[in-house]
Amino acid sequence: MLLCQKVATSVIFGSRANKQTKAFRQQHKNAAQQERSTPSENYSMFVEWSQELISWLCSALCLGASAIILRICKDRPVPQLHFDLTLNAIIALFSTLAKLALMNPVTECISQLKWTWFAKKERNLFDLQRFDLASRGEWGSFIFLVKWKRKSVYLRSQAYQMI
Repeated sequence: MLLCQKVATSVIFGSRANKQTKAFRQQHKNAAQQERSTPSENYSMFVEWSQELISWLCSALCLGASAIILRICKDRPVPQLHFDLTLNAIIALFSTLAKLALMNPVTECISQLKWTWFAKKERNLFDLQRFDLASRGEWGSFIFLVKWKRKSVYLRSQAYQMI
């Protein structure tokens, strides 16, 4: 008798949870349809994402500066620079700045992808933890790559960029 009560209780609460989940998804879809961007709203999107766009631009400029420096110094003797700087130190500096500039946009993309991943259908809560760890740093991204069993090239590439 006690077992029947437990099964009945789980069935009742389970169906209620499913109804609430379906209602939440329907509200999310309705809100997404209402928020279709118009040309005047596109400006606000660029304002909101301006920090990420500036970070991408800084990273591209650092990589471009490294390429230009290497192209100029190709097949020439090593130049004597002020303050005992070497060519390797300058290239390492630009590479580090490029990686640093990419950290913010990549973490934002992983965090946004987390919510997109959960909006599609019901997912395991371990996926939420993996996404959260991947957006926080190199070790979490490494764990994400090792533990992720699904074959999503985009997710793996974002996590690999964090490392």
